[in-house]
Amino acid sequence: MNGLKIQSHFSQPAIIEFAALCVAGWVTGNEIKSPSFSYTVETTDDWHHLSIDQSSKKAFTDLMDELLMVLMGLSMLGSNIEIEGHWSNETRMRHAWNWTRSHSNSTPPLSQSFRIHPLSNLTLDDLIAIHELFETSDDFASLFPFCNLYDSSHGSLRHFKGNECYIKFEQNKAPIAHKIDSPNPADFRFDQWLSAFENRTAPKAPKFNAKSKGYYKSANDRWKIAKMLGEIPGEHKSRVFAFVDDVINTVNEYHDTCGVQGPLPERFEIVFDHMKLVANPELVFKIE
Repeated sequence: MNGLKIQSHFSQPAIIEFAALCVAGWVTGNEIKSPSFSYTVETTDDWHHLSIDQSSKKAFTDLMDELLMVLMGLSMLGSNIEIEGHWSNETRMRHAWNWTRSHSNSTPPLSQSFRIHPLSNLTLDDLIAIHELFETSDDFASLFPFCNLYDSSHGSLRHFKGNECYIKFEQNKAPIAHKIDSPNPADFRFDQWLSAFENRTAPKAPKFNAKSKGYYKSANDRWKIAKMLGEIPGEHKSRVFAFVDDVINTVNEYHDTCGVQGPLPERFEIVFDHMKLVANPELVFKIE
């Protein structure tokens, strides 16, 4: 069985949710599902055991980047990691494992209260709270000021830090799976390792332009908007989040119906706390 043994001072919920962000996976309890693999995290004797089961029909070697991303991500938590199974002899995996060990002292581990990515307000504390809430409670109002149900089986919650959390239900009952729409926290670390593996010059830290080009222009633009929304004062979040959802739905409906309902307004706006959030028909949001 291929897998990782992880010794970390972070709890199992932190390990699960952080690993899920690294693979854009859906979380159900202690399981993560991505298009390529299913992951299960079991914790015994101060070790987290992450087992991996391939679900894609592609060749294992063609899916290695995802597994390497998991390794890079968990190494950011200051973890002691061991590789289990035949993949430990794979050249890239062995190189990546050695690279993370050699960089463990030069790169401080991620703090539990520090942002997981420059384009997100989320922290490991937030990830832990999200995981525990889905496991133990039906009261999401404190963490998720706005909820949008698409149908009886799907919906989304916008976290108070701004990011959406997609959810799947089982026959109108409690959520059975969730997926946080957030940047991959291990993306730059993966690029650093890949440069070392290919003997190229190490990449410079990326610079993120604060301005969004539009909600659907790229995932980065979507995350920039989420980050902006997360910084709105708490007492206004529910109303502003609802406004943003309404604007997006209005623009979507206009395009889906080829403008049957008439032209879109040139400007959408909502006033809060002596500020104004505005958007245009291209779904470019900004605060004035």
